[in-house]
Amino acid sequence: MGRRLAAGLIVIAAAAALGVAPITVARAMPQTQATNAAAQAPTSAAGSIRRSPPTGIRDVEGRTIATGVTVRTLLIAAFAVRDIENIPYWVRADRFDIVFDASYKFSPQESKAMQAFLTERFKLVAHRASKDFPVDALVQAQRNRRGTQLTSSQLDCSNRAADCGLSSRDGQLTGRGVTMAELVRYLPAHLGSVPGGRQLFDRQLMDRSGLSGRFDFRLAWPPDTPILTTPATPGASQRPFVSVLGANAPNFLRALEEQLGLTIESQLAPAPVLVIDSIEPPTEN
Repeated sequence: MGRRLAAGLIVIAAAAALGVAPITVARAMPQTQATNAAAQAPTSAAGSIRRSPPTGIRDVEGRTIATGVTVRTLLIAAFAVRDIENIPYWVRADRFDIVFDASYKFSPQESKAMQAFLTERFKLVAHRASKDFPVDALVQAQRNRRGTQLTSSQLDCSNRAADCGLSSRDGQLTGRGVTMAELVRYLPAHLGSVPGGRQLFDRQLMDRSGLSGRFDFRLAWPPDTPILTTPATPGASQRPFVSVLGANAPNFLRALEEQLGLTIESQLAPAPVLVIDSIEPPTEN
């Protein structure tokens, strides 16, 4: 019995040893692999991350901060012109960071200060001129012949309770006490863009209808799929509405002519430009 007990204990000890050994090896392998992987991984010294400031011109506590902008952009803003003529390549290509101790709100006094700053630092010599640019013009389809849906308004729009303004929903555009100037100002936002990428009003829209006063109207055309939700214009009804111009843009233009007696045509209009006589790259500081 003593020899049998001794033999049994030896077998149990051997089995225990065999059972533990594989577990010990299995745990050690991942640790070794992880150690090797960590040794091969690149360290944080191999690169860096920095937050880039926003590109553009902004007002920060009364100072103008321009980040990554071209001189052309600065000149257009400071001189309040449509474009810059006779510019060297670097004026429209090179980008600068500029801090100027005046607000970007550009009151007449602040604009003059910014103009003086740019003139001094870029050794700018320039003069103002005018140039014709393409525009979209709202005109009467037939002179002195208003559409039947465009009637003179009796609303007193100086009274906020009068509910004047534009509102739109599928295939409809309604105006109450709206001037032609207000119509061309808000119409692009109400109608949005035409599928295919081209905006119906991709240029400035101007009133050249020759119609004065305020008008009421309701314009309707075959509805399109709504493509853009837009906010109501000031003074208009707060009912929700969406852009209503889709693939059937010709339907809208046809309705505009048949119901309101108006149409939109391409014309030219003068706008101010700044012509550069000479300019030099600045000394950085």
